[in-house]
Amino acid sequence: ANIRGNSQLSVLLDAYHGCGHEGVAVTLYGNATLAKFSRDHEKHVRFETKLIDRYPNNSASFLGENKIIIALQPMEALVVDVRNRYVKARMPFSEDPTILKVRGFPQT
Repeated sequence: ANIRGNSQLSVLLDAYHGCGHEGVAVTLYGNATLAKFSRDHEKHVRFETKLIDRYPNNSASFLGENKIIIALQPMEALVVDVRNRYVKARMPFSEDPTILKVRGFPQT
């Protein structure tokens, strides 16, 4: 992948379980930033610090000068469940996300 040349990407997080009777899939769409220690020392250290703060017991394997960190700033999110109900939102992690589409869920 050429993230430096085209920073737009999507990430699929699949959490379907067993025979497909439960679970959801989430697709995040946004812009990626790469932080390589040798080129982006300050940014790399900032991301590593966030990883350590967030996951103090599990971050060691993701740390070090030989690692490249890919940080995604989500602009949109699509959540789909096994019944094909979905919600699509813009700026999903902001204080005021915008719902773009809803299918299969009661609307308020």
